[in-house]
Amino acid sequence: MRKILTALWIVMICFPSCQVASISKGEPVKDNDTWPAYSHYFSGNPARLIFKSSLQISKQNFSGLLIIKQTLPGEYRTLFTTETGFKVFDFTIKNDSYAINYAVGALNKKFIASRLAYTVQAMLLREIANKDFAVYRVGEFSIQSYSVGKYMYELKRDRTLSEKVFGQTVYVKGKKKAEATFYGSKEGLAPDSSSVNHTGFPLLATFRWLKD
Repeated sequence: MRKILTALWIVMICFPSCQVASISKGEPVKDNDTWPAYSHYFSGNPARLIFKSSLQISKQNFSGLLIIKQTLPGEYRTLFTTETGFKVFDFTIKNDSYAINYAVGALNKKFIASRLAYTVQAMLLREIANKDFAVYRVGEFSIQSYSVGKYMYELKRDRTLSEKVFGQTVYVKGKKKAEATFYGSKEGLAPDSSSVNHTGFPLLATFRWLKD
């Protein structure tokens, strides 16, 4: 696990649908396009959400279930367990912060735990999808963004691709931390699955929603 903390190499994984510069780096022209309508995961007030999940952190791999429960408006308890029931991490996630309730072994190091938290923040679509945001165009991309404290969230879609594919990026103090790509987003419904990669850190995660 020490290699996670001392790794000097960078894993670069390209998702064409979401590799786009932040709108903070330019002056995009306001777009008249309508952002595709989709629901956030808790729009139907489910008791909890369950995702079939995998984590690749450097040379370590975990697979199992990510269980998410909304405890307060804008606050979520997230638990990752292996298929045999071994607890990997337990976080409380908010729009602009997170708290570590538990993380196994070296995952409890702040440098690693923060990346795991950014992973969940990037893949978790919340009620932000129902707010009236302006949509901007940068090249072939339609972009929405909003800020909460030191965090900035960007939703973006490649206009040349299917509307069922779009991305969300988490920035902290202006630095990109995690980027999710969502798949299978039908109008009025939350996406079926997502993948998350990081800039400058060897962490890749995938999530598939296990619907009731």
